Amino acid sequence: MSDTIQQGVPLAPEPLRFAYLYQPGTGMISRLRVWNEWLSKSGTRDVEGELIAMDGDASVLACATECEWQVLIYEPPGWSFPEAKS
Repeated sequence: MSDTIQQGVPLAPEPLRFAYLYQPGTGMISRLRVWNEWLSKSGTRDVEGELIAMDGDASVLACATECEWQVLIYEPPGWSFPEAKS
């Protein structure tokens, strides 16, 4: 019942929320685009996210736990993003 308003017109589903703990540096924007595309493949929900830089400060993990997210994307130190296939 929460997906419809009183007039019977369906509402759009809630957006899919993600927290992205990323490694700062070159290529972050292209990696974010790949993750966003992957998360939105169903096309039935919008995708919204929190970007959290992993810059060596452990307190960012506490910040991530305060986010209301459904998907956590974590790039650990030294992780290399696989090349996208064409």
